[in-house]
This record gives sequence, C-alpha cells and structure tokens, in this order.
Amino acid sequence: MGERQPWKLLEFIPSTGWRLAIGRDTVGGQCCLYRLSITRQRPRQRGRSASRRATSPFPEFRAMATGEPSSSTTAPTPRTLDTPLHGAGMVLPPLNEAEREPIPVHDPHWASQPDADKPRVLPFDSLRFGGPVVRRVHTDEVRGERAWRMYYYGRSVDFHDQRVCPLPTGSVGVAESDDGLVWRRVRGMERGGAVLAPNLENWWCFDSQHVGVGDVQWLSSTKVRGACGAYFMYYFGGDAEAVSLPAMGGSGDARTVRGLRMRVGVAVSKDGLHWSRLEGACPNGAVLDVGGAGAFDALYCGWPAVVQRPSDGMYLLYYHALDLRTSRFAVGVALSADGLRWHRRSPPEPVLSGSAAGSGAFDERGVGTRSVIVLDEAQREHVAQWLDGMAPQLVMFAEGVDSRGRHSIGLYASEDGFVWRSMRSDGQPVLAPAADPHHWDAGSVGTPCAVIMDDLTVRLYYVGFEKTPADPTLTSRSCIGLAVSDGTDWRRPFRRHQLS
Repeated sequence: MGERQPWKLLEFIPSTGWRLAIGRDTVGGQCCLYRLSITRQRPRQRGRSASRRATSPFPEFRAMATGEPSSSTTAPTPRTLDTPLHGAGMVLPPLNEAEREPIPVHDPHWASQPDADKPRVLPFDSLRFGGPVVRRVHTDEVRGERAWRMYYYGRSVDFHDQRVCPLPTGSVGVAESDDGLVWRRVRGMERGGAVLAPNLENWWCFDSQHVGVGDVQWLSSTKVRGACGAYFMYYFGGDAEAVSLPAMGGSGDARTVRGLRMRVGVAVSKDGLHWSRLEGACPNGAVLDVGGAGAFDALYCGWPAVVQRPSDGMYLLYYHALDLRTSRFAVGVALSADGLRWHRRSPPEPVLSGSAAGSGAFDERGVGTRSVIVLDEAQREHVAQWLDGMAPQLVMFAEGVDSRGRHSIGLYASEDGFVWRSMRSDGQPVLAPAADPHHWDAGSVGTPCAVIMDDLTVRLYYVGFEKTPADPTLTSRSCIGLAVSDGTDWRRPFRRHQLS
C-alpha cells in the first residue's frame, strides 16, 4: 500500500498571493512520487472559527511577515496603484499614472508610420518588476556611455498570457544613472519599451513566454570578433510547456501553469541596449538545460550569475532551483572555458542549500537568487580578517528563505567557488524586510546585486515587496531599493539608503 504525506509549504509569492507546495506519495516503501500544487491565498472570512484556522493546510501569510500582527479592527485605507509607498531605500519606484500610459509598438511593419498611427501597448514593467543587475560602466570601455546602468525584468498589466507562472518576469529593461543613486528608465525598442522581450515568434524556444535578466558581463575581443568586445547577457526564460498543479488539500482550485520549466540563455549586444540572442547547444536554444529526472534542478534552473575564477580562468555560472527531493531552494553551478558552452559538475549536486532544518537561520529553507563577486587582492585581505585564516576568492550575497517563508539577504564566502561558508555565525541576514509594516519593503527582500566601492563599502541593490494587501484583487507592489554597508564591515546589518 502507498503512503501519502501531507502537503508542505515551499514558497509564498507575495506579488500574487499564490502558494507553491509539494506532497509525496511512497509506493511499496520504495518509489516516491512528488505532487506539486499551487493555490491562491483566499481572503479571511468574518466569523471563521479558531479551530478552522488551526487546521488550515497553510498559515496566513501575515504570520510569516516581519513584526507582530496588528490587532486593530479598523478597515484599511483603500489602496490603488498610485497610493504612495513609504520608507527609505527606494531608488526605482513603480510607474506613476503618466508613465503607465500606452507607448507605440516599434515594429518594422509600422516603421514608416508616425507614432500616432502605431499600435500602443502598456509599459513592460507596469504591473511589477525586480531583479536588478547594476554595472559601473567605465568610459574607457565604451565612449560616451553613462557611468551606471541597471538591467531589470518586469511584467506588464497587459501581459500576453495570464497562465504563465506568476513571477515579476516578462521582459528585460534598462535604467541609467550618473551616480548609482538617482535612476531614470530608458525605453528600448522591444514591446513595451523593453530591450529583451519573450521570443514569441519561435514557439519551440525555451524563452517563448517570459524572460528575466540574471547577469550582464563585458567580454573582451578575445571572446568575440570586433575591436572593442561586447556585452553578454545571461538570462533565463520559460516556454509554453504546461505544468499541471492539482488542487491542494481540498483548498483552492486546480491550475495549470506555463513557463515554470525555466532554462538559461545568452544574448549579445554592442551597446548594451540592442540585443541579439545566441543559440545554445540545447535543442530549444538554451545554453543550460534543466537537470535530468530526479536531479535537484529537474524543475527549473534560473537566475544565472557568471564569474571568472582567477585561479584558472574558468567561468562559473551559478543558478538556483527548487529541489523536489528536499523541498528546499538550492544553488547549483555549471562550468565553461569560453562563457558559452556549459557543463555541470559531476555529480551535479547543489553547492549551497542553506542552514540545517530547525536552526532558526534566515536560510533554513534554502538559498535562491544571488550576486557573486570575484575579490581582488585588497578585497581578499579585507574579507580574510573575518574568516579565521580562510583566503576567499569569492563572496556571495544571496536570498535566503527562513522557516516562516520570509525572504532576506545573507552573505557567504568561498575559496574555490564550490564550498561556501556563511560570513555570520549567528544565522542572521545582512538585510531583512522592514520591521515597519507600512514600509515599502516590509513583505520581502531579495534578488540582490552587490557593488563593492573603491573605499571597500558595499552598495546592495535589491527588490522589495510591500506586505500582501487585504484586498485579494490587488497584488503586492515591488520597487528596487538600495542598502549600504555599515562602513567596511560587510557582516553587520545594512542600512537603507536615504536620498537627500
């Protein structure tokens, strides 16, 4: 006879209200069949008994959030897309009413027509956005370019297919800044003002439904033809494959989600604004496919971060997946000699999966999105003073998930890129959601991108979500924020930047 284990909460996506869960059936004491489910959080009903709440398959999301639940019974103030967000740290806010106006479609078929006669669509990031990738662009590399550039992904209110998994991914866009503090969006030539959009014309490709940026690197002329070199964007995307997610424990409706089987791709650009895809070795065009049956990354591999290891010049591509074997988020790595052809380590096991269960650490349920930095000699000496003789080559700012489902950002170090160690012994993050429930990032923080400044301080760009609105028809708004290190000690809690 088979044994069925209860559903276990894996993830709550505050931007949508959807919950991802896993169950397991054991057949004959040997074979394990995994069941995947996604349901939407329902608004709490008046008069629901305490016993009913206690037997609910999942706790209310407010129990996972930072701070104590409010006991006030006062009705919340109605919230719209233009209700102001409050708190320090926000550097790229949601679009205002004027910025959400439809913009012309740039298409060769309409090139000869004036903008007034072209079809119009909403901006690609009009619903939600995140995943900042910030680069300091030096003028001696590309003349006349801004000093700072941010790549990020977003999803439009009029996104083409609502069956695609409810993430902030959709298309990739750009913002620019003179100082890395005050940012302005730069509208690209793709649909909705993006610079890289889903590959809708080629339905068989891995990125036909939605895309998101993972990393952007400048590679010299030793890797590409031309006098200067080119930008390489390592991105991820999902196709139209439908993953069937049945109803969960008698709560919610069955749902089929498209685009969950995400893979890694590469695009190239001369100016960082106009991109062309490079077809990978996989039949669907990806450069890194999902793992085989039973592997920790069999469901998806996404959010790539690429570095070149100084010891041997090998490129390392870090990604993360949801490990169905352990119900944890885990970071994997692939290797390449040229940055284009990738292979996994053997055996292909995670290099980082968080702290032990029951530890109470910020990453008890795994580690996901990350920013990986190769340290120069001065930075290595600086970090080594905290690590008892360890001589790290790399540091990683990574998003962890605790036992309550709260997302925070922590710090790790590694000597070889394969064995990682937390740089804090107390299990605490360097950036957590704001304690003030009205703060713009009180719901969750994640997708970090760290920039080490010349004075050895760190700027940490991240996405934050507000707490889930009481109105189930509304989604949590996201913003991109900036936190800075406490001087040169990267282990201490970061403080949110306050614009003057």
